[in-house]
Amino acid sequence: MIGMVDSMLKDILVKHYSIELRTGMHIGGGQEKVGIGGADSPVITVEIRWKDRDYEVPYIPGSSIKGRMRSLLELKYFSKGDFDNLKDPDMVSCKANLNGKKKLIGEAFGCPRGDNSHQMDFVYTRFSFSDFFLSEDTMNELVKREQGYYRLGTEIKAENSINRGTGRANPRFIERAVPQLRFEGTIGINVFEGDKEEDLIELLKEGIDLLEKSYLGGSGSRGYGRIHVEEIQGR
Repeated sequence: MIGMVDSMLKDILVKHYSIELRTGMHIGGGQEKVGIGGADSPVITVEIRWKDRDYEVPYIPGSSIKGRMRSLLELKYFSKGDFDNLKDPDMVSCKANLNGKKKLIGEAFGCPRGDNSHQMDFVYTRFSFSDFFLSEDTMNELVKREQGYYRLGTEIKAENSINRGTGRANPRFIERAVPQLRFEGTIGINVFEGDKEEDLIELLKEGIDLLEKSYLGGSGSRGYGRIHVEEIQGR
């Protein structure tokens, strides 16, 4: 039976992907590095050494891709009634007695051990998402274009929200990873006994399609986070 603890691992498929930003993307990274004149909300970054210099650049956490993809698939296949009486709405695809795509989502993204009869038993995660880092070509272009800077590949976007009650403006400054950045990473598919490999691959393709039609990161309703995903062949 799929998802049982004693299922044996048959294979691990590793697929390489690139993610290109079509619009600016904001995945928050906390306030600890914001100084005077900095953004109110900085992006998550990593420090890397590139050609004998240190730089701070944005990256895409695998957890952000996984969480967004799972939530989009759940929104597609689960109705409002499926969320009723759930202490944690994030566990909707871990309910017991699911079938078809609903059950497959829980198996693909994993479920913790259930603490009641209404929850699916422990399920090994089928999909594993790496962090996505800037491609070599993108890094070379950024270093060439932004010579002398330490923090590369981001911009500060000024926004202004209006309090409808008072009419007062609330200006803020949001840091974004700039459009046209290209990130690369992997998504692994753990295939266990009883799994249908083609179903898992198809679900992943469906999740990627939903990501491209939606957005990744915050402020998607304002046009942030539009992406294009492409599988890198031959790796």
